[in-house]
Amino acid sequence: MTKPKFYIGLVHSPIYNKHHDIVTTSVTTIDVHDIARISKTFSIKRFYVITPIVPQQELAGKLIKHWKEGFGASYNPSRKAALKVAKIENTVEDAIADATETEGEKPIIVATTAQLVNVDPEKVLSAEVLREKANEGRAIVLLFGTGWGMTESVFKLADYVLEPIGGDFEFNHLPVRSAVSIYCDRLLGR
Repeated sequence: MTKPKFYIGLVHSPIYNKHHDIVTTSVTTIDVHDIARISKTFSIKRFYVITPIVPQQELAGKLIKHWKEGFGASYNPSRKAALKVAKIENTVEDAIADATETEGEKPIIVATTAQLVNVDPEKVLSAEVLREKANEGRAIVLLFGTGWGMTESVFKLADYVLEPIGGDFEFNHLPVRSAVSIYCDRLLGR
């Protein structure tokens, strides 16, 4: 069995808002910070912050640089290690291209969602099945949406969709960093 190779993409564009308009959501520093820490904890190869908005890229870049090179690097070396896995990309396609270049072959693309609305049931995988696929050696890019979820165009890029976290609850709108933690534990935890 080979060591699983996972990449995480935090998608800020294209995203739906609560009115189902296609928007770009704001990068939040706590998501960048916490998902980088989660990524390092579970040996994720790279964590992509995906946004085409230059000021948002600059915000994420400033945070990453602070912990990798600035005062933060010497103040907290473990944060430095965590933020080393973070990389900013303009689009989901750019993140996939980077992972493809790193791996030498196109990874399996897996979208996550809180609800299986308009999702082809043939594409839906449980965490257990995806964990088995990961152990076969091919890299996997997990895409996580912000706002009210990723658009259909992102789901069209995905080979699979991971079953939502939770049960038959009326409310299922976890903070994205919580969803990343739960999925990483299910896919890579002991």
